[in-house]
Amino acid sequence: MTEKSVYDIRRENLDILIDAYGSIAKINKLTGRLRTDSSLSQIRNQTVNTVNHSVRRMGKKLARTLEQQLRLGEGWFDVEHPEGGNIAIVNVPFGDGGTVRISPVEKSDRLGGSQTKPKDFLEMGNRFLDKIVGVNAGASDSSGLRFHEVESDSFAELPRDTLVIVDTNVHQFTTMGFYLLRVRDNDLLVRIRQSIDGQFKVSMDDSLCEERESLDDVSIIGRAVYAWKGSRL
Repeated sequence: MTEKSVYDIRRENLDILIDAYGSIAKINKLTGRLRTDSSLSQIRNQTVNTVNHSVRRMGKKLARTLEQQLRLGEGWFDVEHPEGGNIAIVNVPFGDGGTVRISPVEKSDRLGGSQTKPKDFLEMGNRFLDKIVGVNAGASDSSGLRFHEVESDSFAELPRDTLVIVDTNVHQFTTMGFYLLRVRDNDLLVRIRQSIDGQFKVSMDDSLCEERESLDDVSIIGRAVYAWKGSRL
């Protein structure tokens, strides 16, 4: 089986973007191109240059530019994304006045499909997003940002109906904080800490704490990075 080239991977990821945004014209508009610009269409269709007979491909410069403009995180185009369009959607042209649309965490159902909460999305300004994404912030990039609505008063600092921003690119313990777990088809927000002896302390609420030697059998959906009111977690 022939190994995919980085150009093949970038073209597949371009398909993911087009499916997520609905059209090439919308991506063109959000990235400062004319709606009718054919560059991305030629890359998608592997158009052959009639002069030198080379296939139109996405180069490194274009890949990095699109990643920045669409808040995908550097290198997003160069790796495969088997789960498809798990991206935060930029809603208006990139810039300080722009916004990013964040979808809810998908809920698992007992039939093997998925469902989401009635609220369709959150719209977050780029300036606020910069507090969440970056080297010194909670998430490395915006591609996996989703939101979760707290359904109980288990934690005083996260009361019922709080909207929590979750980085779903995180699937293992990284640092002390709140994590969203999937337990028997239900999503559970817990606080996880690790003591000096390596034991994990998993808190279901402010009073109940379970000690575990390992988290290998725990399904982590993501790590909470912000509450919607702007509080750092």
